[in-house]
Amino acid sequence: MNDRKVHLDKASREIEEAALLPPVPAQLKIMSTYLESALENYLNAMDRLCFCIQKKYLEEKDWRAEYRNVLHNTIGTYKQQFLEGSPFQNIIAVNRLWQSQ
Repeated sequence: MNDRKVHLDKASREIEEAALLPPVPAQLKIMSTYLESALENYLNAMDRLCFCIQKKYLEEKDWRAEYRNVLHNTIGTYKQQFLEGSPFQNIIAVNRLWQSQ
């Protein structure tokens, strides 16, 4: 999951850097596609982790301390990904549980 977060951060940084230069539409489209892919990969990994926590394949207490704020901040940062009907229901459920504790 950390590698996927690194790719997401890299894609975000590249778009921010490109915004400082004169726009090149083709380049921005490529970067945007890469960012979307990196975000989806990161959220899929996080959702899988949450699935494993919910199914008790992983010990919840071992992950809560490290990932409680990560889940909360991710949902806050990428609100559009967590609207009704979101495919990331495991993230939503574990976040709801952890934020209530």
